[in-house]
Formats: sequence, structure tokens, C-alpha cells
Amino acid sequence: MSTAELAKFVLTTRYEHLPVEAIRIAKGSILDTLGVAVAGAVEPPTRILVDYVKEMGGKPAARVWGHAFDTSPPYAALLNGTSARALDLDDVCTGWKGHPSAVLVPALFVMADIVPMSGQDAIAAFLVAHEIGLRAHKAGGDAAFFRGADMSLANGSFASAAIAGRALKLNDAQMRCAFGIASCGSFGLTLSHGTHATSYQEGYGAMNGVQAALLAQCGLTAHETVFETHPHGLAHVRAGETPDVAALVKDLGSYWAVADMQEETGPLCPKLYPACGATHTSIEAVLGLARDHDIDATDVEGIVTETRKYVDELLLHCHRPTTGFEGKFSMEYSLAAALLDRRISLETYTDEMVARPQAQDLLKRVTYVHMPDDAPGNLLKQTVTIALRNGTRLSRTVEFPKGHPKNPMSWDDLVEKFLDCVEPHLGRARADRIVDSVTHLETVKDMRELGDALDVRKGIRS
Repeated sequence: MSTAELAKFVLTTRYEHLPVEAIRIAKGSILDTLGVAVAGAVEPPTRILVDYVKEMGGKPAARVWGHAFDTSPPYAALLNGTSARALDLDDVCTGWKGHPSAVLVPALFVMADIVPMSGQDAIAAFLVAHEIGLRAHKAGGDAAFFRGADMSLANGSFASAAIAGRALKLNDAQMRCAFGIASCGSFGLTLSHGTHATSYQEGYGAMNGVQAALLAQCGLTAHETVFETHPHGLAHVRAGETPDVAALVKDLGSYWAVADMQEETGPLCPKLYPACGATHTSIEAVLGLARDHDIDATDVEGIVTETRKYVDELLLHCHRPTTGFEGKFSMEYSLAAALLDRRISLETYTDEMVARPQAQDLLKRVTYVHMPDDAPGNLLKQTVTIALRNGTRLSRTVEFPKGHPKNPMSWDDLVEKFLDCVEPHLGRARADRIVDSVTHLETVKDMRELGDALDVRKGIRS
């Protein structure tokens, strides 16, 4: 039974079972997510939800990043998960078709606030949960994603339930129920991209899984074989045809997709730019062309980006953005900004920057050309051609964006990104302390010590 095997894997896998490379990747993803979440805690969707949660109330048991209060574990997971996605600077995973760490890391730290957890426990929980999310996706395939499902929520609900179930030391039956309960809230839409609900879906995935495990511990029942081959099971519902149920448990415990750089669907890919990952290869192409040819935007007749059709569908309705959030999901604005500013940063995606006349004028000259989605070759490859008014045409192809396993970010790159995100909010001393703790996470005895470094109410001991 697939669900039973997955539950056993969640509850019995230990740090000693993990490959060294997977441990290294987990620490990088945790550091990266903490950084973008601290910076994202002041963004509008998080602030709106903070006001809502304070009004609703909740048992003060788990910390809220960037805000001086505690709340119930599900609410804390909601807020911290929303913060982690708010800037769209969190990591992505091809195998998830979404953003794993923005769901997993908040769930992890919430559970560490309410039950004892060491650094080794945290690393194991993170990697086990990531594997659960990958396998949940593989069983149903990409069909739901291409029909508009938000897979960060769809896969993250089960993955965060795995984190919470491990931490609570659920028994096998309770863990199976936790998966079943999590299925009740495991669906979102990419239609929300470009709105506050984009990041809410990650927060909801973290909250849904944490709540599912807590409810299972309380005795709430659910179908205990939600992943199975039943016609109404998860894999069948997602696939819309015969699912690959064998993928749920194949090589479970002996194969870790996160460390398989050959398959490339499992590794977590940190992001260099705070925008939808579907824009990144074209952004890098434009930045390279602008740098090499010193292009003046007033000389540009048009910009054409050649992508797969799914990219346009993923970016959806943001072809003429008017807000910063819409700009993050607009290829047109992202390429216009890259050419105008010769850089992409957090400041790129403010309402004011998107609304400036030069950007609004130039983005109207950006268009798409699509390769078929089933065309062979690298799905991430994009080619940008800039046509100048004097007849010159300049083209550049980028195969893989920075952060992909074939164009990786180093540990030093991750630390630099982390400091850029955190230092303005927590100060350099606190940021350095967090970096040191995550670098040596396997030696941390109590994860609440790392939580203290993130807590704006706590001082820093020298």
C-alpha cells in the first residue's frame, strides 16, 4: 500500500540515512528561505494576514518572523509561508512544478517551536518532506499543472504534513490520516499569480499540512489510503488518466531526487531575481545583450522572446502589468526593466517602478514566439532577439538560469543573497549569527536557538 509505505518512510527515516550532498542542499535551501522570508515579512500580503490573525486570535505557541508576536502553529505557518513567497525570490523545483521551500521551511520552524527538534532532525524532516512532495507530483504527473493547478499548495500540503507528523511522532495510522486530512485543502490555482493570493497559497500549504497533523493527533479521521489506485484517489484525480502510482514508492529511502543532478527534476533551484522563474532565462539574455552592446531603450523597435507555450500560460494575465505584484509575473515588464536598468533587484518590482512611463512604453514592444511544449530538448531554454530601429538584430540564448544545477549558485552566492535580504531588517550581527547556525546546522542541539536569532524581540548574545 503506497500510503502506508510513505507514512513509514516519513516516520522512520533518520539523519544517518541521508546522503552528504542532500544534507548540503537542505542547508542551502533553509538559509535561502529564511532570508527571503525575513525580507518578505513586510510585504503587503503578509501585513494584511498579520492584521487578520491578530484579530482572529490564537494560542501564542509559535513565532511569526519579522513581527513581535506568537500565534497558533497553523497561523504561524500561514504567515511565515506567505512571507517566504511574498517576494517571489524563493527557490523552485521542476519536479514539484512549484516552490517547495517556502512551504517546508515555515512548517519546520513552527514545529520546532512547539516540540524539541535538533538540527539533524530538521535536516531529515526537510529532505523527507521534499521527497514526499516530489512523489505526490510524480504519481499524478503534470496534467493538473497544465490545467492551472498551483502545485506548491497541491504538493506542499502533503509535504508539510510529513514535517509536522514526524515532529509530533504520530503513529502509522495517524500519519496516514494526516495525509488524508491534508488532501482536503490541497488545491490552488495559477490564476492567482500576480495577486496577493500567489504567496497566500504557499502559506496555506504550510498551514494545511501542520493543521492536518495536529488534527490527526487529536483523533480526526480521514481516508488512510489517499495516494492509492482507487479511482477517486489523489493520483487518479490529478492525472485524469492512468496514473503512475508505482512512482510513489519506487526506490523509497534509497534514492534522493534532491541530490540527483542528472535527472534535474528533484534539485532545489534558488532564484537570483525576485520574479517568476519562467522569466529568468530571458532576463539573463537581455541583461547580457544590454551589457555587451550598450543598448539604449529608445533605439529598440521590438523584443521577441522564444519560449515554450506553457511559459505564457504560467505568466497568464500579466502582459500589461500595473502593480509590482503583476510585474513579477510579466515577461514583458521584466525584460523592459532589465534593458532600462541593466539590473533586476527587489526595487524593480514596486508599483512605482512598474508604472513609470519608460517601462510601460517599452513593455508594449515585447512579444512571444512559442516552441511546442512537446518539442525535444531543454524546457528552460529561451532565446531573446532585440531588433533596433536601424535594422540591427541582436540575439542571445540562455539554456539555464542562475541557480539551476547546470548553472549553480555557490554557498557564497547564497550567503550574499541572504545578507542582502536580512541585514536591512535584522542587522548584520544577527544575520551573521543565522548564517553560522545554518552552516553548522547538524551541530545545533535545539532549533529554538535558531528561532531566537530570527525573533525580533530577542537580543543577540555576544
